[in-house]
Amino acid sequence: MFKVLIVDDEIYAVMGIKSGVNWEALQISEVYEAYNMRDALQVFERTSIDIMICDIEMPKGTGIQLLEHVNEISPDTETIFLTAHSVFSFMKRAIQLDGFDYLLKPVEFDVLQDTIAKALQSIQQEREVNRLREQYKPYYEIWLRKKTLITDKFWNDILSRRIVCTPDNIERILEEHELTALQGVICLPILVSVESWLREFSTKDEEMIEYAIRKGASELLLRNRNGNVIQTKQGVNVVVLYEYGDDLVEIDDLQRWCVEYIQSCKSYFSCNVSCYIGERSSLYEIADTYHKLLQHEYHSLRNTTEKEENERVTTLNDNLAIQPHHSVIQRVQEYIKDHLNETITREQLASYVHLNPAYLSRLFKREVGESITDYILHVRMSMAEELITGSGMPISDIAQKLGYFNFSHFSKMFRRVYHASPQQFRQQSIERRESL
Repeated sequence: MFKVLIVDDEIYAVMGIKSGVNWEALQISEVYEAYNMRDALQVFERTSIDIMICDIEMPKGTGIQLLEHVNEISPDTETIFLTAHSVFSFMKRAIQLDGFDYLLKPVEFDVLQDTIAKALQSIQQEREVNRLREQYKPYYEIWLRKKTLITDKFWNDILSRRIVCTPDNIERILEEHELTALQGVICLPILVSVESWLREFSTKDEEMIEYAIRKGASELLLRNRNGNVIQTKQGVNVVVLYEYGDDLVEIDDLQRWCVEYIQSCKSYFSCNVSCYIGERSSLYEIADTYHKLLQHEYHSLRNTTEKEENERVTTLNDNLAIQPHHSVIQRVQEYIKDHLNETITREQLASYVHLNPAYLSRLFKREVGESITDYILHVRMSMAEELITGSGMPISDIAQKLGYFNFSHFSKMFRRVYHASPQQFRQQSIERRESL
């Protein structure tokens, strides 16, 4: 059942409407009266109103002024205006305020009843939409998350070349990933490199800030254009801007946006960021462009120091000699293996390969899959395991041979990897050999 409010400064007009409409046929259970704007607003304070039938020209506040208030306090109420004059300015404002209809006095009751019926139908449809929206909201949210995961997986697979697009398979691949809108798209990739932090952050804090950095990239680099901002499984932040037909971004504009973005990251997230702009590429070419960007990023940083200001905007058109990543990482791994009996710092390793220390850490994790610290620990513990099980060397000597001069610390690190103390591990090894 529904509720109606009739608002008119003429009492006989209100009485006429009340008696002239078959309210029961419209499933309207209550009809309220008001003779000015103040009285009408008091009715809204006491109860909910589905339909307001309102005169426009009233001395103590017009119907237009009343509707402005009603839209704030009861936005679901539908309003039917009545007036003795066909004034265009009133009609225009009524439409702007989303009034349902506009009828001239003296109103014909059958026309008014039909208009009320249409307004009630509109209300019922809106309620049904809202009911369905609430009913399916959890599924919609799951779908949104699923779609985001599917999109991220698609780009990770494309950039890592696990998926190779060809003219023969592109349509099927896009359909499988629910990304048919990318058919024929031209991609302009931008690699966003966080090259140094201006404050000390924990690993968890860095991950949270990098998420904020990607959100900032979505706002300042995509600029409401179609595209995606993703982080690859290797931790690389990539903006992929979509272009269709002649709707191209001017590179000068994009470079200016990058400068603004870099400055914002420095101000709000306490980090130096660089943007590496790639070449326009089809889905068949984007993986090659992405790997060129990785090489470009590496060469841009290979001779910088941690104290230098690193932020920059460059494109692949800048002529830079390219040196493969893997040769640098191999040199770092060989250095670690040859210096296990020494204290090894990130700064030492960075100096050895002429790289910025912060960048080396990210490059190493990207290529190897674990941090430098974890890699050094696992190499040392692997060597410790070989010496404990394959030699009679005292465990304290093994600890010193691997750069641990505090035995309890060595024991703690060994237990972290093998879930047993060095002594227990040796004893278990002896028992296994004896049982064979």
